[in-house]
Amino acid sequence: MPKRTIVVPTTLAAIMGVLFEARSWVTGSSSALCRGSVKDASGVRYANVTKAREVLGYTARVPIWEGVHRACEVGLLIGLEVVEL
Repeated sequence: MPKRTIVVPTTLAAIMGVLFEARSWVTGSSSALCRGSVKDASGVRYANVTKAREVLGYTARVPIWEGVHRACEVGLLIGLEVVEL
């Protein structure tokens, strides 16, 4: 876990993406930062299993609260640090 987190506003990140993309185009080099990576990183995501239920007949084996609990237990077992938010 990083000791320091720097929050970059989405608009500034988008501008940086355009600039890095232009530099890559001019120099012929590649860069990990581009408009697409900024859009992917700053997008709002949510989980919805409705389509999986309808199309695939999916049903969860455990409730969400139990899945989160299990994931936390595994994280502690492998030595991940607990961070309070």
